[in-house]
Amino acid sequence: MASRDKSGGYSLGREVARGAEGIIYRVQGRSDLVAKVYQPAPRPGYETKLRWMQDHPPVPLGGTGHTSIAWPQGLVRREGRFIGYAMPFVRGAVPLLEVFNPRLRAAKLADFDLRYLYRTARNVATAVEAIHAGGYLIGDVNESNILVTPQALVVFIDTDSFQVRTKDKLYACPVGKPEYTAPELVGKPYEGLERKPAQDYFGLGVLVFQLLMEGNHPFRSLWQEAGEPPPIEEKIRRGWFPYASWRRGPVQPPPGAPPLHLVHPDVARLLRRCFVDGHRRPAKRPGPDAWLEALGKAEKKLTGCNNGHIYSGHLRRCPRCHRHALSHPSPRWRFSRTGKGPQKALVKAAKPPPEKPRKAAKKGPSKKAKKRRQRLRLPRLRPVAAAFLLGMLALGGWHGWQDWQSHREEVGRVVAVDESAFQAAVELGTAMALEGFVERFPESPYASRARQGMVEYGTYEKARGADDAGALSRFVVDYPFSRFAEEAQRQILRIRARRARTVLAELERRAQGE
Repeated sequence: MASRDKSGGYSLGREVARGAEGIIYRVQGRSDLVAKVYQPAPRPGYETKLRWMQDHPPVPLGGTGHTSIAWPQGLVRREGRFIGYAMPFVRGAVPLLEVFNPRLRAAKLADFDLRYLYRTARNVATAVEAIHAGGYLIGDVNESNILVTPQALVVFIDTDSFQVRTKDKLYACPVGKPEYTAPELVGKPYEGLERKPAQDYFGLGVLVFQLLMEGNHPFRSLWQEAGEPPPIEEKIRRGWFPYASWRRGPVQPPPGAPPLHLVHPDVARLLRRCFVDGHRRPAKRPGPDAWLEALGKAEKKLTGCNNGHIYSGHLRRCPRCHRHALSHPSPRWRFSRTGKGPQKALVKAAKPPPEKPRKAAKKGPSKKAKKRRQRLRLPRLRPVAAAFLLGMLALGGWHGWQDWQSHREEVGRVVAVDESAFQAAVELGTAMALEGFVERFPESPYASRARQGMVEYGTYEKARGADDAGALSRFVVDYPFSRFAEEAQRQILRIRARRARTVLAELERRAQGE
């Protein structure tokens, strides 16, 4: 039996997970909580640190009602001795590693395309901004401390390792991963080391790079010199970023990794600021606010091809389709492996046979040549008939081309009318407008999108009309990419602020009455 220090007790249930510092248990009777029990014992000062964190939680940004930071909810004791703490339990989430790794993502989250990866990166930056706004630093920024839900929402866990500064003491982050450690901290002991926000920014940049670059680490590279390549943390210390605009060290981008120009130019610019400009000047590294602006702009520019692939709109063509076309060329453009071309012959060419002595040529064509010419000879046409035939062919071709052009223009006018009507209905932003478009243009290629928008707009209008924060939160979770998502979040904040003012007014009225 374990008990909480303030109100009531915690009964530990079955084991959920096991880590380097402790064991995670379910809490009996509380489906929304889990408990972390330190093994073999808590670090010195953790009881005071966690009590301070419990009394001073950060203010979460956004308004979806989602727990983005698994903050300590209470201390866990056994026979009066501090052994751990309770924190929120997150259902249906997977580690960030299974999101940015393509093979694991295909197995666990098959619907996660580039839109979800950009949204995950934005939510990671939002959570980092909320943690820093509360006066805390993460310190140990890495992929194992972040969980992701199927809606691209993120949760920071293991918050007990955060760097905490109380009124009279600093509790430094005692752990870290070399692959996510800023270059100025590589090789230094983590215990007692005071971190700065710029060091969290470096880890944030690594996570954004991994999310958008198929799980590749930004300092994973092809070694260009003899001998064994140095580890990634040594490349970080030296600033050997293989995607820099100019060569920095004997490294090149690794084979098979996507090129950096596939991401939006604003995002690529921030990545170079983080790993090139910020190598010796940490203040140059972009913070969460810069990432949110660039990632939001890049997410709006995402587009799709006819095969359903999502890619950045600054590209002229779909990179996946182009890569597939290069790896599967048309047979008529392939070179023979034994003929003339860029590929070498597989076997050595044999010597040509010796030429036979030629016989003296006869005067005039042979009988065989005459027969061949007779077979290929076309019937003679009189000049008038030939001119008439050519004129008819030209006239028919001209009329056919005119018909094709008129048909093409007619189709273009119809599509333009449909598109303009659809855009007008979307701009109105109501389900009734989209319903009117479907009734007027039932066979339009935009009809299916209009029907989907009717469901989305109707859900939002119903939640907004009811003035219900819970319904608006469910709308944001169900439609994270909706044009109304940000407006719904702002309305949730307004509803909660209005309720808080009402409660405060009621408390003041009761206090005055007493």
